[in-house]
Amino acid sequence: MAIYSVHGDPSKPEEAVFVREGFSFAAFVFQPFWALWSRMWVTAAILFAIGILISTLNFSSTVQSLASLMIALVFGAIANDLRRRSLSLKGKEGLGLVSGDSLEEAELRFYLSGPSQPAVNAALAPDVPRPAPGHEPLGLFG
Repeated sequence: MAIYSVHGDPSKPEEAVFVREGFSFAAFVFQPFWALWSRMWVTAAILFAIGILISTLNFSSTVQSLASLMIALVFGAIANDLRRRSLSLKGKEGLGLVSGDSLEEAELRFYLSGPSQPAVNAALAPDVPRPAPGHEPLGLFG
């Protein structure tokens, strides 16, 4: 079961964007094109520049291939995190987390849970008892 983070405007939940947690195989294979598809223009430009730089350096083809593979692996690992960061910079706040075997199932779970109660795991935001005013904790545990 995959976990998706949900991003968007709370007043317009129908326009929410679901981003899967974990490694992105599509970003691993199609690095700059995945970034363009995800509307991450600066990231795409950086990836194109790195690709051109690697191909113009006077290293053996083995070293160039290994460098390209390492960059692809790293980008595949962090691509969804970069996408979440890009969405937050565009003003789309995190609406919650939802799990599902597929994107469609995760969307269904999120929208059926209602706008007032997103399908967020309760363990992410536990209720922590607060000390009463004027009560000084003793030691580390109070």
